[in-house]
Amino acid sequence: MATILETSDFVKLRKSNAYYVDKTAFIEQWLLSSHEALLLPRPRRFGKTLNMTTLKTFLERSPIDRAPLFEGLQVWDSENARQHFQRYPVIYLSFKDVKCDTWPDTYREIRKLFSNEVKRHRALLDNPALEEDDAESLRLIMHQHDDQELYEGMLRDLSTLLTAHYGEPTVILIDEYDAPIQAAYVGKFYDEAVGFFRNFFSGGFKDNTNLFKGAMTGVLRVAKEGVLSGLNNVAVHSVLNKRFATSFGFTEAEVEKLARDMEVPGVAEELRSWYDGYRFAGNVIYNPWSVMAYA
Repeated sequence: MATILETSDFVKLRKSNAYYVDKTAFIEQWLLSSHEALLLPRPRRFGKTLNMTTLKTFLERSPIDRAPLFEGLQVWDSENARQHFQRYPVIYLSFKDVKCDTWPDTYREIRKLFSNEVKRHRALLDNPALEEDDAESLRLIMHQHDDQELYEGMLRDLSTLLTAHYGEPTVILIDEYDAPIQAAYVGKFYDEAVGFFRNFFSGGFKDNTNLFKGAMTGVLRVAKEGVLSGLNNVAVHSVLNKRFATSFGFTEAEVEKLARDMEVPGVAEELRSWYDGYRFAGNVIYNPWSVMAYA
């Protein structure tokens, strides 16, 4: 019997041989979407980060063959999806822990986050074709130099360099994009935060010829008049949309299978009475964290 492991890291989950509710059909749905970028707002504890790390693991170029992580899962049966397997450079940022009380503290955490992501792509610095001014910009971000324009343009500039380096367009994945914006609203520095993030997201998603596709998750849909102003190519798929309705959270069938696989089939009805309070586009959806905590 597989064990229950509370983690949002797909690689760690699969390598541990822990129980995994297969949501990888989401990858093919995302690839087939006609939109360049998607915003997928969902409640807390609904598997947003796990889906994003799954997407990153499937798409990102890597010297390590990740096929064993996906063998036997739904996405591996899709010839269309497998054409994209380990093909693209990926920028992955999670803002879930950027929840500060002031703008200076928020900006400091942003610099740390971006520094770590640029360090993940430090191979760019080994490219003899890299221009010295581009190399210097990367070094400045890596060392958390205080130049706000560098960070506002980070998505645009890093995707440009990655695409040139690898010869493939870049995937941009942003997890919990709204966490610092919610904190800014509570802390009364909303205008500063929105001013930064409007430029940041626009650079990455608006008219970016180096973008293959992008995805953002969060709890809230922040009004397009705010941080997403002008990003007409970002399609919002809320819990009211049929597409991706079952990509986050557990369906009744998945909960029943989980109960059988964990050899406690009799608890399915009890789980239904406690946790089936969500309806996404007509589908009964369970909060995964609640179900796994019970298990």
